[in-house]
Amino acid sequence: MQTDIALILNKVSSLLDRQGYQSYAVGGLIRDWFLGNETNDLDIAINGSAIDIANEVAKAMKGKFVLLDDVNGIARVVVSEGEQIWYVDLSSFSDGVESDLTRRDFTINAMAAELKQFANVVS
Repeated sequence: MQTDIALILNKVSSLLDRQGYQSYAVGGLIRDWFLGNETNDLDIAINGSAIDIANEVAKAMKGKFVLLDDVNGIARVVVSEGEQIWYVDLSSFSDGVESDLTRRDFTINAMAAELKQFANVVS
């Protein structure tokens, strides 16, 4: 995986940790890491309003906010780091990360890892 992914994951993780949110790397991000595939799509589930938090992350990282799904609380932050463009998708959960995972297909995409720990592993 690209070395820059650790930088982005650590930045997002630090922002969310400082605000007291629980955050998890989920879905395709973990799948691609396990398979050794490079990715610029980072899926993160959080225990708060993903839409509000994505707005904050976009401002802090000088990225662009994109509303993906108002009903299900999903938003994207598009961030440029050097020549690389990253798509950080944030989804909300209220009843634990398991509730987010049940909305995903029941394959390798239904996995989660605590974001801060995952960022350390990727580093």
